[in-house]
Amino acid sequence: MRATLLPAVLLLLWTCDLHAQVPNGSFEAWFTVPNTPLLFPEQWTLSIGQPTQNVTQTATARTGNLAVRGEVVGTSLPPPFNVQIPRLESIATFGPGSTVPPEPGFLVSNAEPAVSGFYILDAVGGDELLVIVQMLRFTSTDSALVGLGSLSLPAASSYTAFTAPINYSSGDPPTHCWIIITVQGVGTTPQPGSVFLVDDISFSGSTTVDEGEWVTAVTALENYPNPFSERTKLSFSLNKPTFVSVAIFDLLGRQVEELVAGYLPQGGHHVSFDASTLPSGVYLYRIEGDGSAKTRPMIVSR
Repeated sequence: MRATLLPAVLLLLWTCDLHAQVPNGSFEAWFTVPNTPLLFPEQWTLSIGQPTQNVTQTATARTGNLAVRGEVVGTSLPPPFNVQIPRLESIATFGPGSTVPPEPGFLVSNAEPAVSGFYILDAVGGDELLVIVQMLRFTSTDSALVGLGSLSLPAASSYTAFTAPINYSSGDPPTHCWIIITVQGVGTTPQPGSVFLVDDISFSGSTTVDEGEWVTAVTALENYPNPFSERTKLSFSLNKPTFVSVAIFDLLGRQVEELVAGYLPQGGHHVSFDASTLPSGVYLYRIEGDGSAKTRPMIVSR
């Protein structure tokens, strides 16, 4: 019996060590930035440079004692600065006595399949929690995006699990993982009063996320090429006729352009997007229809 159990025990131990750890993914370790009132979770940075620190610690944790709380805050400034959007980002090393490194994300050595965690979202006006995962590769002379994942999450009154699968476009192993968690509006900027809590962020195995029956799986909302320099084609498929909106947003949730706003028949559809006037960076394209929505990232690279 002992000879039979040993391989199983070794397999279990190996399986438990498959995924690397997200540093301080439970948000238990915090510190005060010297000479400031800012309180940061170690190895994460917050939306700073705003009148109010709108990402803070909270004792309403899923496990342990602490979690992260973010709130959309209104200001008296003119648009688009009249809303402070909370933003939580992972970084390489940030703790007592350290500074923000030149490269974003913490160190990794494997192409992890997905990032998981738990969240609460008290949403105003249909706001959603947006999770973006970028797997980056830095060398002594260059940097590249080798993997990308994103997930839009609806309101949730208690801690709810999420998983953001990561799609890889290169066989080169990543060196850094950059996780961004923020709030996005539905067709507009996020609404003041929307509040999120997140806890227990970790790497995990990939799972299929059901984002609504009206968008057909696999062919739903893809763009090619991605990354691209000037033009790309968005493709999506509907399994029933419905009113559809397709729009482009920046990472602050501001709408860049609306590509489609109308009633479309069942079947496949394609629309071109011209980004020649936009600066290089990460943008989001979003399709809404019949009460469901999908959001995907795109990279403008020149």
